[in-house]
Amino acid sequence: MNEIKIIGDISQKIAEPQQVGKKPGVSFEDAIKDALKDVSQIQNDAEKAIQGFANGEVKDIQTVVVAMEKADLSLQTLLSVRNRLISAYQQISNMQV
Repeated sequence: MNEIKIIGDISQKIAEPQQVGKKPGVSFEDAIKDALKDVSQIQNDAEKAIQGFANGEVKDIQTVVVAMEKADLSLQTLLSVRNRLISAYQQISNMQV
């Protein structure tokens, strides 16, 4: 009987729409600007790690590689989102009204 109650609770949670990561009052424009700032900061952190390694301040190559990969992944994600936005805009502009 307990298992049925647990399944019922899970199905209720699934049925209720949740707004994950959405802040009340945040516009789409603000979300894009925040994402751009985050990617820029990650890129700057990777550049600092590279400079620190070149200057001998950072002895651990792993931190530099991780920072570079994180920057690369964030840039690729940003470009993918940009391409999707452009594609959506083109589809909307081609619609006949």
